Parts: sequence; C-alpha cells; structure tokens
Amino acid sequence: MSITSYKRLTVSLAIGIILLLGLVWQLNLKLHMALLDTKASEQSTWVEVRDIDKCRDWALHAELPKAVEYLDMLDQSPPREWTSRRGNIGQVIEIERASAIREVIAYLRKKTGEDFGDDPKKWIEKYGKKPSA
Repeated sequence: MSITSYKRLTVSLAIGIILLLGLVWQLNLKLHMALLDTKASEQSTWVEVRDIDKCRDWALHAELPKAVEYLDMLDQSPPREWTSRRGNIGQVIEIERASAIREVIAYLRKKTGEDFGDDPKKWIEKYGKKPSA
C-alpha cells in the first residue's frame, strides 16, 4: 500500500470513529432524557397521592357541606383519563383515590346516619351545594 492509501484509510477511520462517537452521545442523551421523564412522572405521582391524602384528611375533619365538597374534589381530580394513560403509576393514584373516597363516604354515613351507597355522586347530589338559578 502506498502512503496515499494509508492517509485515506486513516481519514476514513477517523470519520468513522467520529460518527460512532456522535451516535453513542445521541443514544446516551436519549436514555438520560427517558430516565428524567420517568423520574418526573414518579414525582408527580407522589404529589398527586399527597394531595389526595390531604383532601381526605380535610374531609374527615370537616362539617357536612365542606366534607361533601372535598368528596366532589376527590371524585373529579385528577381526571381518570389522565391516570389511565399513565399505566401502573396511574393505578397507584386510582387506588389511593378509591380508598380516600371510601373513607370519606364512611365518615358521611356516620355523620348523617344515612346510606346512599358507595357512589360519591349520590352523596354529592344529596348534600352538595345546589347551583344557584
């Protein structure tokens, strides 16, 4: 092989190495972003769980109209369509929400002496604020 051939081979290998390093860097960046997204999703889940717990605690120490208002908040937020798209992490939120709703309904049963079942909408309809006309 001549010197020119070695120079071409060296340049070709250098370009190949640079392209491979760029590819490795890009894949590493994508992996890092995916890990950050997962971590952010987990953190937001724990924020939602904490908010559900706070709302439940407030309802369990509130008078009837306010407790029903908190029950309505628990029933509506976060939207179930949003949590269902989050897979297992969304299921954690739904389990916590269902537990909080059961506890608040048990509190309302004890407070009122009535039983409208486990559907929060029936309790909200009976004791919630009526829309003003």
